[in-house]
Amino acid sequence: MAKGLPKRGEVAILNRSYYEDIISPKIYDTLGHLPEEIRNDKDLWKKRYKHINNFEEYLVENGFKVVKFFFNVSKDEQRKRLLERIEDPKQNSEFSFSDLEDRDNWDKYQVAFEEMLNNTSTELAPWYVLPADNPWLSRKIATLALIDTIEEINPKYPTFTGEDKKKAEEIAKKLRNKEI
Repeated sequence: MAKGLPKRGEVAILNRSYYEDIISPKIYDTLGHLPEEIRNDKDLWKKRYKHINNFEEYLVENGFKVVKFFFNVSKDEQRKRLLERIEDPKQNSEFSFSDLEDRDNWDKYQVAFEEMLNNTSTELAPWYVLPADNPWLSRKIATLALIDTIEEINPKYPTFTGEDKKKAEEIAKKLRNKEI
């Protein structure tokens, strides 16, 4: 789960990340790699949501800010975008034939997304559901959320303290005097 996390002072953007362990298996039943007792557990999804919430709580309690965006696109808008990807040679690389299989499962995806959002939006790590049919508005909402988050974090440049400050002052004095 921790793959892709930023180091202190860095920002990371995780595209889907550990949420793929919920969505895709619900649609395509891809849990065959798990032991049977786990696959057959009647509380499997409840436990998976709990694990995600616990992981995000752990992140927040260790100084990471978790900001989650869900780009909510309508079926009609998805159809338009798929057509553009097929018909515009510059966008062909963005098209995947598997997108059509996913489209066939539209209703299953909507249920899975709703369950995911309802079970993993917490006070510490809420979801921002963005109106993806309107890219400009989605970007604006995401930008404002990120600005709020950065202001809340209030990042500061690291400064010298204690012994390091004294050493740095001595080195600076030597550099000014061309001693080193």
